[in-house]
Amino acid sequence: MLIVTGGIACGKSTFLEVARRMGYNCIDADEWFHKFRRSPEEKKFAAQMFGEKYAESGWLSEVAFVHPNWAQYQEFIDVAFIYHLATQQVVHNVNYDIVVIPDFFNRSACRLLPKALTLTIERPNNLEAARLRDGDRVNGLTDRIHQNQMVSELRVVNARNVIYNNLTKSYFEKECEEWLQQHLPVASTQHTMDIATS
Repeated sequence: MLIVTGGIACGKSTFLEVARRMGYNCIDADEWFHKFRRSPEEKKFAAQMFGEKYAESGWLSEVAFVHPNWAQYQEFIDVAFIYHLATQQVVHNVNYDIVVIPDFFNRSACRLLPKALTLTIERPNNLEAARLRDGDRVNGLTDRIHQNQMVSELRVVNARNVIYNNLTKSYFEKECEEWLQQHLPVASTQHTMDIATS
């Protein structure tokens, strides 16, 4: 398993697009969260953490990183995600080649995952890129996300494997593809079967 992390707007989604095109079996914690967010379990816990107001539009931007219960809520989400991964493996026999978890090293619950190859994607001036991408997010959420993420230097030390996203998107995509071919040459079983039958 490869765990991919990085700061906001560093290029994790682009890496994921490349990996999926190459046939790797991937899951993105952010994509999963947007589906899980409206589940009965999440609604119940969020109501306990933030009150009934959580159900209103934009509630997440209001409480993220500023509400006193935010850390407890985030840990609940992380544990639920790890449980999802384990359930997929045990019940459905799904093994992910690549798991994308933003700010992985800064999330204590993620230490419950087995040891894996780690990669961080770093980008100079990623906050400016995030502001350009996200526009005027409610309540300065983009800035708060950036302020609460681990600094780039610490991610680099923790991950050991690094891709720097500092040129064009097409060049970065090529870098991602080359990195995967070099470091994670065996893709998912489905990918291997596709090659064998082509």
